[in-house]
Order: sequence, then C-alpha cells, then structure tokens
Amino acid sequence: EAKTIYLCKEDYYKGRDYVRCDSNDLNIAYIGSINHIVDIDYIVEILTKLNERRNLTFHIIGDGECKDDLLMKCKNNNIAHKDYGIVYDDEQKKNILGKCHFGLNIMKSSVMVGATMKSLEYFHWGMALINNIPADSKKIVEKYKCGFNCIQNSSNNLLEMINHIAILTDCQLSELRDNSRTAYTELFDEDAMRQKYEKLFDYVENL
Repeated sequence: EAKTIYLCKEDYYKGRDYVRCDSNDLNIAYIGSINHIVDIDYIVEILTKLNERRNLTFHIIGDGECKDDLLMKCKNNNIAHKDYGIVYDDEQKKNILGKCHFGLNIMKSSVMVGATMKSLEYFHWGMALINNIPADSKKIVEKYKCGFNCIQNSSNNLLEMINHIAILTDCQLSELRDNSRTAYTELFDEDAMRQKYEKLFDYVENL
C-alpha cells in the first residue's frame, strides 16, 4: 500500500483563539502566489455568489502577476476585501487568519497538482477549504470533512456548495475548523512526518 509523506510546517497555532465575528459574517482567505495558474474568474464567481447570501469579507495574503486583476474584479463585483500583501510573520498571519472561516484552494482545471502549499497553511491555521483541486486535496477534504469540493464548470455543484455554506451555523463553522486542524496534525505536523519517516526507515531496514 502506497503512503504519502507531505511537506510539514512547524505548529504556530498554539491553541484556539479565533476572533469573534457577527454570526452572519463570513471571512474567506487566499494565501500565496496569485499567478496564471490561479482561476481568478472562478474565485470571483464563488465570492460573488456567497456575498449575495452573507456579509462576506475577502482577506488576501500574497502577491503575483495576476493580483491586480483579482483586486479589480473584487471591486467591480462589490466584494469587500483586505489586501495585506506578503506576510511572513506567523503572529501577523494568526491575527489575520484568526477571523477567517475558509481558505480558497482554487486553480485552473488544467493544473495537475496534489496537495498545495496554501492548503497546508489553511489546515495549519484551522480554516476549512473551498477546494477545486482533485487527487490528494479532494480526498483530504472528503476524509476529514474539513470543507467543500467544488467541481469546475458545474453550475449545479457550485450552487449546492453556495447553499450549504450560506446556512452554516457558528457551531458548524467551528466544527469544520476543528476538522481542518485534525487534518493538519495527522498529515502535516512535524511529529506526523517524523513518524512516517520512522516507519519508512523500519520498512527499508527489514527488506
């Protein structure tokens, strides 16, 4: 049976201290490079439809050649957004992402990738995923129930996802966040990686 050892990230989370939000607020984050493989139009479509149902704020950490396009389309579609630029400091990230419910893991359908670096950040900071990346990312979201997978070019699937997210209670949002942290501790934490390497080395030694 094949096993995957993912990249890991030192745990700066240090316990649950989310910023309290109004029950109708929905805070969504994007972390990372905003380049030609990111599906800007699909991101804006998702945000626009959610914005029709809840008080949405979009939080952006990152930079890239397509960032101006993303910001312009957010503005044109009346999506409230905050641009923090490039942030490396984990304490600053924690202050920003402590209020965020979801992280966007959205790329163009032509991109072939398993688990992304941005999804590792989302799991680490306890954000559920809105994900359209197949393979590993899709399976993790399904297994840990830590977000929603949305199928590209499927209006029914997108509408179903929007309807689900629009009616989530604070308790349900909290559960999704907890599940995301569980995915991090079991797959991406340093201890989890160390244990997998130890099993790998034991297996090799016993061949």
